[in-house]
Amino acid sequence: MRWRCLKTAKTTEKSDKKANGTDERMIIYLYDVTNLKKSGVPTERLSARGKEKFERLLKSAPTKAVQSAAGDLLVSYAAKKAGISSEIAETEFGKPYFLKSDLFFSVSHSKDIVVVGISEREHGVDVELLREIDDKTVRAVVNPLEYLKYLQADENERIKTFFREFTEKESYVKMLGTGIRERLSKIEPTGVSFLTKYLFKESDVYCLTVCVKAQGENEEREKFSFEVVKDLNC
Repeated sequence: MRWRCLKTAKTTEKSDKKANGTDERMIIYLYDVTNLKKSGVPTERLSARGKEKFERLLKSAPTKAVQSAAGDLLVSYAAKKAGISSEIAETEFGKPYFLKSDLFFSVSHSKDIVVVGISEREHGVDVELLREIDDKTVRAVVNPLEYLKYLQADENERIKTFFREFTEKESYVKMLGTGIRERLSKIEPTGVSFLTKYLFKESDVYCLTVCVKAQGENEEREKFSFEVVKDLNC
């Protein structure tokens, strides 16, 4: 996958205590799903959980099936790179976790991109293709103050403004791992920090946000590194 450019948005702190330090703890892996579409999904390499989901989605939602398979393979890739077992279990709310490791991971996909974050710290990732959104959808995601910010933004920046708010809330919900229990417009992230990047692939632009659980006052701030994965064989 070739990136035309990769731009970083300013990190947003939403926590009562700010952390210090620059210790690197999180890796964000990026994979172009079109590679898998061309070569075919190696079902024999999927986890039992991944294979079940792939087969379940294949007829009704083939695109999601391939995205899901790519996410499963990318998690296995990340686990191998970290030197841990890729065996996965789920919490009572359906949040996946490594059964034999204390490392946390999070998966997201949108159109041609699959993202996996892996870290010692609890986190959630969300990636979304920037696209036109109707006003009803905007109001379902943002609260009144966020909606005012959206309206005040330059017309060319409104889509970015919306998707930054949307991915922050989605990544926050993923970090919590309890599922969406109320409208996103009612969700107020607290005790976390965010990092947002805009990814450019040909004519498409994606908004990628990572939500990290805040630590104590003397804890080091999370540092991120990114790896574009071309081959899912580790």
